[in-house]
Amino acid sequence: MKVNDFTFADKTLADFNCICCNFDSGSGMVEVGVELKLNQEKSSGSDWFNLYSTTYDEPFTLPLSICVNMCNSDIDYLTVAQARKIQKWLSLKNKKFRINCSGYENIYWIGNFSAKQVMINDQIIGFNLTFTANTPYALQDDLLINCDLSANIRETEFEISSDKYGYINADYIITCKEAGDLTISSYYVDQENKLLILDRQFKIDNCSVDEIITINGASQLVTSSITGRQLGKDCNFLLPRLINTYQDVDETVKNRIVVNRPCTIKITYTPIAMIAYGYKG
Repeated sequence: MKVNDFTFADKTLADFNCICCNFDSGSGMVEVGVELKLNQEKSSGSDWFNLYSTTYDEPFTLPLSICVNMCNSDIDYLTVAQARKIQKWLSLKNKKFRINCSGYENIYWIGNFSAKQVMINDQIIGFNLTFTANTPYALQDDLLINCDLSANIRETEFEISSDKYGYINADYIITCKEAGDLTISSYYVDQENKLLILDRQFKIDNCSVDEIITINGASQLVTSSITGRQLGKDCNFLLPRLINTYQDVDETVKNRIVVNRPCTIKITYTPIAMIAYGYKG
């Protein structure tokens, strides 16, 4: 797949009448992605190396070159005014970057560009760019899970979608439908052994009818819609989270929520996409 266009900060490269290109004559395959570092230790007197953790030491980077799209222009260079507009656009910080090609429609990165002008005979013919993401992997568009537990139903099961295994700190909006102490129990489903495994029990005491409890997954902050509510006294801060366990490659991962009082819960999370992009044409 060759990328001709990309989107950054809600504008496309085509908006500037430019296209992705390659200023050198090389072609063929190119390795892309970020290396996963395996941290291992060898016990004294043993030849066995034990894996104790894995880490990413670098963010994802993508080199790109851009030039004028000659299909829509009679000149093959950028004016100073055009180059300034492109530089101004690409200097925006921590914005969404999307590759506009098949298979990447719901995948994006958040990060920043660095740009260097390419000139021939005093004319600006394009830019060599490097996009540096804030993460070592790509992200997918947010997914929303609606759990209506306001009637006689006190539990619900739903699927999790992400390429990275482990815990996902999602955003929760909990609307209480009954006064009292609320407990939200988070489980994940062990498909192989057909078991429900309890992960956490989140408790908030002294809830009011129609009170809205908001949990920010990134900051791990808990807030209430009631002014002056002292959550420090009423909350155990074992915040609910999603668990993405390893199943068979094509098998779905399921989580379950069980509550003791009627409420509605909206869960929003950003799935991880273990994919990169690279092209040398």
